[in-house]
Amino acid sequence: MIDTSGLPLWAKELITIGTIIFFSLVTAVAVLWILDKIKVRLASKTSTQLDDKIIDAIKRPLFWLILIYGFSVLMGHLNGQFPDQVGWLYKYLKDATWLVAAIFITIIALRLINIVGVWVTKSIAERADSDVYAEFLPFINRILRLLVFVISGITVLSHFNIDVKGLLTVLGVGSLAVALAAKDTIANMISGFIIMIDRPFRVGDRVILDSGEKCDVFYIGLRSTRFITFENTLIILPNEQLLTSKVTNITYPNSQIRVKVEVGVAYGSNIDEVKKLLLECAKEHPKVLDNPVPKAHLVGLGDSSVDFALMGRVNAITDQWTTQNELRQAIYDKLNEAGIEIPFPQMTVWMKQESA
Repeated sequence: MIDTSGLPLWAKELITIGTIIFFSLVTAVAVLWILDKIKVRLASKTSTQLDDKIIDAIKRPLFWLILIYGFSVLMGHLNGQFPDQVGWLYKYLKDATWLVAAIFITIIALRLINIVGVWVTKSIAERADSDVYAEFLPFINRILRLLVFVISGITVLSHFNIDVKGLLTVLGVGSLAVALAAKDTIANMISGFIIMIDRPFRVGDRVILDSGEKCDVFYIGLRSTRFITFENTLIILPNEQLLTSKVTNITYPNSQIRVKVEVGVAYGSNIDEVKKLLLECAKEHPKVLDNPVPKAHLVGLGDSSVDFALMGRVNAITDQWTTQNELRQAIYDKLNEAGIEIPFPQMTVWMKQESA
């Protein structure tokens, strides 16, 4: 300890001021050093960079917060020793110090929300394999940031004895007006959230809309969902309308889809031979799956032909049309090679002549 009993008052105060400043700096630097050590230790034990980013985000503002606290202690000491000389200045500096500290605390909160929000958005979106989470979670992030600003503003105004009741009333009435004006948008956003949770379809699924269009899901947003048709045109539907209408998902829950080829042969053809040829075409096609086993059925006795249907499955909806086309060509060639006729529609007319 330094013996200051024989020193004049101004010297004692200088030593006290220097001590406060010294310990504030040492404490701030020590906190930075400790946080760096914690960061290194966590980096070796965790596989994510979330903890590293959190430490990087808070250490600088925390450094300045410690210095601000030390400055506040210093000003409080001077006000206690020299109230007449620095009392008026202390009042303003105390409020300014409190305001700066509130700003740094707000910065810390915003950085934490941003870092955690980005990490949660990325991790959940990767697991869910959906763009909805990537759009919805940043929206929640913006709401949280807005709440931080509102809470900080109300806290600062209350500290300076500014009545916030009138402001809260105005904000409440304004929020109600905005909600009424944007009720359709809010309804669509809530519907988008429900679609995100329920997941009746995903991007890339082939669906049949309530209006009858067969199309692929192109994009799922908070306000609307977009579908792309076979003609490469875009259909945009509000989520609220989509949620209350019938949507048939062709590719969910399994991406496998059935291929069906119908063919008619002439009466008098060998039924077992026709079935055998149809199954050979299915087995020889590389995209027709062996499980479930393809099947050939006699499905009807038509006016001009005996009708068969070959049914199998392929792995993806995008293979359905091309596989059916290639199977038709293979069946046509097989039946021609076997001498089995594929008849065209015909009608036999008997004419009867009556005597006079």
